[in-house]
Amino acid sequence: MDALKVSPACILTGIWINILFYSLEVLVGSFYFFTVPGKKAKIVMGVALIVDAAGTFATAKLAWLIILNRRLFPLSMPTTTII
Repeated sequence: MDALKVSPACILTGIWINILFYSLEVLVGSFYFFTVPGKKAKIVMGVALIVDAAGTFATAKLAWLIILNRRLFPLSMPTTTII
């Protein structure tokens, strides 16, 4: 996997930027949710926040697993060969 060859600093920086943008989205979404009238707009904003929350959680979990896997197997990952 090429993702395992990326330095942990790059992975963590990407996660921090993702969480920063997610925090900004929650802030703007909550402002939008409480100031804009209409049920459809609120439903769309709520769905967008839920989907982005799931994506942020999945990205953070994947980065955590990559960094943990690198800590457990620091030298190399096992490879399989197809004969």
